[in-house]
Amino acid sequence: MAVTSTDLLMIERGGTLYKAPVSELPSDGADGTGAGTVTSVATGAGLTGGPISSSGTVALDSASIASLDLANSATQPGDLGTAAPLDVAATGDAASGEVVKGDDTRLSDDRDPTAHNHTLANITDAGTAAAAATGDFAAASHTHTIANVTDLQTALDGKATADQGTLADNALPASSLPAVATAAQVRSLTTANTMTPEKVLDALVATAPSGGSNFAPDWASFIASTWVVTANRVLSNPTNVIPGSTRSVTVKASTSTERTITFGNQYKGDLPTVAVTNAAFVTLFLYAVSATEILVSDKEWA
Repeated sequence: MAVTSTDLLMIERGGTLYKAPVSELPSDGADGTGAGTVTSVATGAGLTGGPISSSGTVALDSASIASLDLANSATQPGDLGTAAPLDVAATGDAASGEVVKGDDTRLSDDRDPTAHNHTLANITDAGTAAAAATGDFAAASHTHTIANVTDLQTALDGKATADQGTLADNALPASSLPAVATAAQVRSLTTANTMTPEKVLDALVATAPSGGSNFAPDWASFIASTWVVTANRVLSNPTNVIPGSTRSVTVKASTSTERTITFGNQYKGDLPTVAVTNAAFVTLFLYAVSATEILVSDKEWA
């Protein structure tokens, strides 16, 4: 059987099948051709049909065909793009010019940029933009008037002046001020609390003892009193007298029938004869000379 240059030579080595055109095999002739006669062709692993001594057909077995099909469908070196081939680091992280593997420590190393500066020249168009907007930027050191700040004047108008602030700083807190006296405390003069004009006026409001019985004034409970009697009555001796103070009692009758008033034994002076109606009445002024001596004067009203 003659072998031509277009025939393929199949060689098995280490379980792998290799193929090559006969035209690429070396020969003993300078032109790549040689003389000789093949007397027998043996078929090794992956081939069928041999040995052949005269004529026959050499073919690949089914396993070899499957291997070739798989090889033909695999990605070929020309399909990998134009990147230059790189070595893989034997151990550790890849060096310059080596392929970075998935376990390269730098792939999981969070590294913030180190502190650095840039000039305007390093930033594309930054210089042009800054130069165009120069008028929109204030100098690093500058001042403003009150009118430049929205609502500042309104806020300042609600603030205290320096003098007002000083007064406030020096003022006594409310907790340190004495309490304000009540009207009852003003009448009895039994408190150290502050007496305000308002409470003094409250204390001067006339009280109204019952006219259905005699009246023994409680000196500490009133300053002025209006006593409307329904019959002849006695102005009995007072209680809780505050020496040196004065009280007044205006006496009226409840009707036009005349009513008389007599006095207890602690009332002194030229005691008046008191006869009143609802139209003719008298005001008695009582001055406490002592706790048991009350000087009486009067004023008649008609």
